[in-house]
Amino acid sequence: MRTKTMLLAAAIAVGMGGATQAATVTNGSFENTPGFNGSRNWQVYNSIDGWSTDSGAGIEIQSNATLGGIDAQDGDKYVELDSHGKNSNSKMSQSIYFDAGSYKLSFYYAPRIANSNSNGIEFSVGDFLLDSVSGPNGEHPRLAWTLVQRVFNVDIAGSYDLSFAATGKQDTLGGLIDNVSVAAVPLPASALLLLGGLGAFGAMRRKKS
Repeated sequence: MRTKTMLLAAAIAVGMGGATQAATVTNGSFENTPGFNGSRNWQVYNSIDGWSTDSGAGIEIQSNATLGGIDAQDGDKYVELDSHGKNSNSKMSQSIYFDAGSYKLSFYYAPRIANSNSNGIEFSVGDFLLDSVSGPNGEHPRLAWTLVQRVFNVDIAGSYDLSFAATGKQDTLGGLIDNVSVAAVPLPASALLLLGGLGAFGAMRRKKS
């Protein structure tokens, strides 16, 4: 009985240490944007495939050659959330199903202008992750894509919002984001060894009895 309890505890610990099913971000590079006019270099949407506007003027999609010195990090489209329109700092989100476990959020970020007060991006996943990024600075140079990654844990399986929001000065010149993804964090080798060792220990006890 004690061995079964130890194995159950180990299984729970392993389950909490790594996700069993990778969550999927829909349209993470913003390429699926029907109706985008190629002759126009930017357009604001209330919603696009996978994403909807929570607040502000909407989701501003830009295409390659819109800005001098930078194109999309992946494909030919990217997002700016200091969007054109009244109350231009916007927030967008999509609902994603997560199993309990550990995940890594990844996206690419680029400050558009030299004023660091205009380029802030806040990002969150449910109540499990809340953080922000800004620039330009040594880590995030102006008009250069840099990878942002954060690890977070989901305690209870369910659907949670992945959100991005512009922060700072509302001047329609803000931070850019592209190539958003979420991936399950692999189980650490120590956890797998622990579970395997306890399983072997349990088998030995059953054989002796």
